Amino acid sequence: MHTLQRCLLALLPLLFLTPSLVVSLGQKSIVAFESAGDSFPLVSSGRAVSILVSKDDFPGILRAAKTFAGDIKNVTSQAPDVLIDLASNSSLAVVLGSVGSPFVSTLVNAGAMNVSDIQGRWEAFKIQIVDGSSIGVERALVIAGSDKRGTIYGIYDLAEQIGVSPWFWWSDVRIPHRDELYIKNDIYVHASPSVKYRGFFLNDEQPSLTNWAVERYNTNISAPFQHEFYEAVFELILRLRANMFWPAMWSAKFAVDDPLNQFLADDYGVIYSTSHQEPMARNTPEWGAYGNGVWNYTINKPFLNNFWTEGIERAKPFETIVTVGMRGDGDLPLPGANIQIIQDIIVDQREIISNVTGNNASEVPQIWCLYKEVQGYWDSPAGETKLEAADDITLLWTDDNWGNIRRVPTAGENQRSGGAGMYYHFDYVGDPRNYKWLNTNNIAKVYEQLSLALEFGADRLWVVNVGDLRPMEMPMNFYFELAYDATRWNKDNLDEYLLLWAAREYGSEVAEKTASVFSRYMKLVSRQKPELNSPTTYSLISFREADLVVAEWEQLVADALEIYQSLDETTQSSFFQTVLHPVRAVATVILLNVAVGENNLRAVQARMSTISKAEEAISLFSEDAELTREFHAVNGGKWNHMMDQPHLGQWGWQQNMVNTLPAINYVQPTESTLPGPLRVSVQGSLGVWPGDALNQCAQGYNCPPPVLPLLTPYSEPSRYFDISTGANIDWSWTASANESFVQLSKTSGEVQAADSSTWESRVEVSVPDWSLVPSGRLSVSIRIRTTSADPTTDGISPRAPMSYSFTIPIQSLSVPANYSGFVESDGGVSIEAAHSSRNTSVGGTSWEILPGYSPRTSTGEAVSLFPRVGSNFSVGAGPKLEYDFFIFNNQTRGNLTVNAYLGTSLNYQLGRPLKYAVQIDDLAPQVVQPVPNAANAGSNPPDWNGVVAASVRISSTNHTLTTGGPGAHTLSFWGIEPGVVLEKIVINTVAPSLVPKSYLGQPESKRVGV
Repeated sequence: MHTLQRCLLALLPLLFLTPSLVVSLGQKSIVAFESAGDSFPLVSSGRAVSILVSKDDFPGILRAAKTFAGDIKNVTSQAPDVLIDLASNSSLAVVLGSVGSPFVSTLVNAGAMNVSDIQGRWEAFKIQIVDGSSIGVERALVIAGSDKRGTIYGIYDLAEQIGVSPWFWWSDVRIPHRDELYIKNDIYVHASPSVKYRGFFLNDEQPSLTNWAVERYNTNISAPFQHEFYEAVFELILRLRANMFWPAMWSAKFAVDDPLNQFLADDYGVIYSTSHQEPMARNTPEWGAYGNGVWNYTINKPFLNNFWTEGIERAKPFETIVTVGMRGDGDLPLPGANIQIIQDIIVDQREIISNVTGNNASEVPQIWCLYKEVQGYWDSPAGETKLEAADDITLLWTDDNWGNIRRVPTAGENQRSGGAGMYYHFDYVGDPRNYKWLNTNNIAKVYEQLSLALEFGADRLWVVNVGDLRPMEMPMNFYFELAYDATRWNKDNLDEYLLLWAAREYGSEVAEKTASVFSRYMKLVSRQKPELNSPTTYSLISFREADLVVAEWEQLVADALEIYQSLDETTQSSFFQTVLHPVRAVATVILLNVAVGENNLRAVQARMSTISKAEEAISLFSEDAELTREFHAVNGGKWNHMMDQPHLGQWGWQQNMVNTLPAINYVQPTESTLPGPLRVSVQGSLGVWPGDALNQCAQGYNCPPPVLPLLTPYSEPSRYFDISTGANIDWSWTASANESFVQLSKTSGEVQAADSSTWESRVEVSVPDWSLVPSGRLSVSIRIRTTSADPTTDGISPRAPMSYSFTIPIQSLSVPANYSGFVESDGGVSIEAAHSSRNTSVGGTSWEILPGYSPRTSTGEAVSLFPRVGSNFSVGAGPKLEYDFFIFNNQTRGNLTVNAYLGTSLNYQLGRPLKYAVQIDDLAPQVVQPVPNAANAGSNPPDWNGVVAASVRISSTNHTLTTGGPGAHTLSFWGIEPGVVLEKIVINTVAPSLVPKSYLGQPESKRVGV
């Protein structure tokens, strides 16, 4: 049973069988929609209970009280009164306040409530029904926070449970109507968040977010993000239970463009900070507007110090996390920088902080982001001067911009009072190519990497680059759920998360189907960023790869459309924006590029279907534009421009200014082709017969006939060849095999020049009954004959009848009756990592399955070592995966190549690169360090561009079998250093030149005896 199905069965009582319970994302459920026992009636009998809040409490709590009242009205149509310091004239009231505020203090002093379990904690809250006589009511529902944000999180936690998604405005999520709302008489306490500071970075905001904001809020392109925009952002931050943000930095000056921006952030309770390359609370465009001289501390120190002083003075009244350090202008390395210069800069910046605030710098939260080359300043090589930064500065480690953590803190670094954090990316502009159009993030990969950060103590501050924000709803939601309560989610319950998310956003009736669609979307889209997809990505000839990929996307689109059509109009809007649009949009890009690839190949093969494939590509190009128009028209144009991002036809790392159709070809329709209209192409070859331009055959003369790939009981069930026309005429064909045990799926057909659907036919060659096949390797001949209603007699004209033959090798192979394991086909054995024959643990460390991680396996499963902290093993002594396999091939005289398909993880531990060992039978294990060492601590490994572009690292070892080859063998995969993620193994049994080339690699081989 699939993990998602098991999860659904476990959640059936929540999703379906008890409608009185609301679906929330992992919180303790305290809301019901009908009265039960001594529950608290939030809304009943057409009346909502008043909300009490103190004017002496934090402004953000008063704001949240008003939005909570609005949430209740949106759910029930009943609007509660929000009373500021006024006693309710009802016997019931909702009390909102932080510990120490008047209402909460009165209740505590009266003994009605105990807040010792949250008092003094960071952002904790408690929800409880209490005796309210001390504040003038009989019963009170109290939401008490340890501090201002603790209270706000409690409010928005309850808002979500009554049915208001954090995304109700940002992606128009429907709010289900309820006539009544009740709170169960239970105590709900949420402890401090797992990560102290949690936020996102609006980045690379042009064209989409900027153009949208200018139109939506009627602002100027030079100052697009004013307080009306940020108020929507601040509320989203708090509803996601985050607490900080980095504002848009390329086209805006947060604190200057609108003086209310900084004030309102603090008023809401949101912490302002600036990005990895913007020190001292000043945005990048501020330097362009107000800077004087060069952005170089050695040359321009006095002006820069004044510039930074102004930033701290401006931020002084507000809760701010100050970024320290310095990179070059434009997010580049700082020219001439060295360890001493960087250290001097930070020392001077801290002096400014102390002078302006009047406090010791250690009392002001600071981060130093170790981004790209900056990491090299901290991780200087042995023997060189080490940079020293004050202990209270948070070291903000980073990923490689593609979701792979470059470094986690060491045990010693974890002892720093400032702790450590992580800067992560869901969106990026840079090598090998920008990816900023749609969500391409797989939460299984996100979890695998960010759980590393948590395990190694990087839990002080997390910030994620979300680009334009809008396409990233789902991974953002997961990111902040994980940061808020890491104990709730793990690698084995991510399907539960998807189900709960789908139920919350679109309803429990479609939760299972929606979760399935989104799970498959994440798997398929994580194979390669759409911006990198090209006509040559997926193989047109090996393993039917392109055909299977197209089929997967077409099925996904069909499944998403089925859900969409079952929804009411209000829910359709949100489902389209977050699920259907990205599914259709990426599918269109994939199908477009495959169509262009087929068009290019058919042009070389002189096939008339070149024309139909060109028309298909043009149609898909138009469909891509139409999908953008559909998105921009949603809800009366509310999201116009949000999909302005170009994403097709990039030539380099930077985006095009406009989408570009990849080059396509046409052929001239003609009745005169040599040596005739027939075109035969076969699986596994780019050529066409008779007349193979790729092999430079002279118009079909002296061309060796094609040979289909070997067909055996362990290969795919059939091999195919295509019959197509190279002429603009009508003709007929027949096909036959010279052995009766061979079956052709089609034995005749007609070509109608006026009907492009008849221009080509695919014929499958199979053996239905292998018991009829003689022993030994056979070469079966397949003959194709053409006829014409008006034949000519010159022997060359395309109307002349033709006859053409080629072969398919067939071999009735077998393995011993008692054998259990994988069996060779297509020159290799392909094994998905999760399908081991045996799995041996050592000392509590074992290879465990990562569900949903792999884009290259049929199940999506990969494996990795757990736990990951502290565990490493000597060669051949660690946890072991064993895979039994059987080979027939002896071409390489026992020389095998083992290709390990790995996740793109980096050497994240200082001085401990990733390692594993491979062993076949009783040969000595071969130790592999799959990730090459980077040239320095501030750079990526030399193979990085290719690895992240392909979303896989393939690490190879060569082995010579002592037995010579054929027969049963065992491959052992030994753990040495944790962090290696193994997706699949492909063992090549033929020479490298004979290995079929494909993007995803050979599909899993047939497994017998299981």
